[in-house]
Amino acid sequence: MTDRRGAGEGADGSASGQADPLVELGRLYASVEARIPTSVNPDYESLVVPNGSAVEGVQRWFRFKEAFSRRLLTRVVKDAGLGDRTELDILDPFAGSGTTAVSAADLIREGSLRRARVVGYECNPFLHLVAATKLSALQRPSQTFLPLAKKVAAAAARDKVDAPAIPALAAFQNRDYFAEADLRRLLQLREAIDRAAAAGADQLDVSLARVCLGASVEPVSSLRRDGRALRYEPTKDRASPIGEFLRRAEWMDEDMPRRPVGVKGRIILGDGRTLRPGAVRQGSVDLVVFSPPYPNNIDYTEVYKLETWLLGFIADAESFAGQRLRTVYSHPSLLRTEDGAEGETRTELVDAMVRAVPNDRYSRGRRAMIVGYARDMARTLGSAFDVLRPGAQLVYVVGNSAHGTGPTAFVIAADLLLADLATRAGFDVERIEVARSLRRRQPVESRFLRESVVFARRPLQP
Repeated sequence: MTDRRGAGEGADGSASGQADPLVELGRLYASVEARIPTSVNPDYESLVVPNGSAVEGVQRWFRFKEAFSRRLLTRVVKDAGLGDRTELDILDPFAGSGTTAVSAADLIREGSLRRARVVGYECNPFLHLVAATKLSALQRPSQTFLPLAKKVAAAAARDKVDAPAIPALAAFQNRDYFAEADLRRLLQLREAIDRAAAAGADQLDVSLARVCLGASVEPVSSLRRDGRALRYEPTKDRASPIGEFLRRAEWMDEDMPRRPVGVKGRIILGDGRTLRPGAVRQGSVDLVVFSPPYPNNIDYTEVYKLETWLLGFIADAESFAGQRLRTVYSHPSLLRTEDGAEGETRTELVDAMVRAVPNDRYSRGRRAMIVGYARDMARTLGSAFDVLRPGAQLVYVVGNSAHGTGPTAFVIAADLLLADLATRAGFDVERIEVARSLRRRQPVESRFLRESVVFARRPLQP
């Protein structure tokens, strides 16, 4: 049994003069939404999910289950009133697997844009590798990667390289998850790639090979990324390490453009909340577009840990914990120690969310997540405001999430939370386009359980 009442409150929650927290939270959500034109736009339903990513060129190099469609940017550019522009400077502070950069290249190749510059930030080192390598391959396509990949595969298959030590991650010690021989082959591939790099192989070819290896890890295992975690599937068909590596290398070679695409910019291993290290001038960006981690209990460091550990980005528990602490506060298990004052983000809406959390074993983590997530998003929006040109647009895609079950369940309406924080950062929030309603296995009655595309603008005048 859970109870939201604090000391001095009666059974109806009103002894201290306060309304029921869920009722109050719903009222505040409605109040924020009433200030913003909101409509359902089913055209976005297929664009906020990774439709086609498993088969489309470049995007299929690595399955990033949290990606949006590469066609989203085309629609955003049109709906943001930028369709007549021939040049765009774009920032994505949460680059993920690089969909924004790939989409900008699509706009150039189809003739919608003459020039685009994309700067992205990504704090996960493996995902940064994926995104940065995609962009580099579009800017400077390689004609020598496939021969290198075949040479690497041959060295591993013929035992010409020794396997490095098995990473100190429990999943790699479990023979239900990885066959010993398969894990050894994966590590031999890593060693062969490292030796090629040391021998002076082209840097892009080496990066492509590392992406190829990372993308082979999950198919070789009996694990599958599903929802919030890696799940064990004992009947899963496991791929051959060498065969999977070569299959993906051939995909990359097929998808590589034959000549450079005129998309400029780079993907930075850094903090998209603060845009550090700095690479974007204030007032220089035409469009900020991003889909941040949703406050939905998913620990993205955990979900993509196999790749980061096997490729050597993470070596021990301490560095793994440090990586988790550098991520957005999107899950209650983080319990990050915050620095600085909370005053700017402890808004009426944030406080109402905190009060709506039921008093149970998850309450401490959930309350900390709400406050931490608001702080992280306020930092992101403030940084975005600074780099946008006056009159330029911010567009974000975010899903709301339900927490708890039964009568104590509550919804974190991230679309409205970010809209409220964006207004406080100085933006004019122009509209909310509801892309789709979301469902849970255990139904939660709330019209705010949805995924939305939100448009905001930096005013022309201060």
